[in-house]
Amino acid sequence: MMRLTVDTLTDETNSELKRAVDGTPSVELAGGSGTSLTISGDDAGVEQLERTLWTRELSARQHGQDSLADADQIARESLRAAR
Repeated sequence: MMRLTVDTLTDETNSELKRAVDGTPSVELAGGSGTSLTISGDDAGVEQLERTLWTRELSARQHGQDSLADADQIARESLRAAR
């Protein structure tokens, strides 16, 4: 099991990452403060979390929700950088 601290930069990005974690099995929120979240999970779960954020980003773009899509993109890139 790994623990990753993800610096999300904004409250909106932080919220989107939390929502994605809630919907991803084998990954959980282990803590956080300010614009950083600590995520705990196995490698497959973290990979699934990245895919979830990617899917959410694409869906938001298709529905004209660019701000939401940008937040999902930043969360995904921040997660990848933390790995």
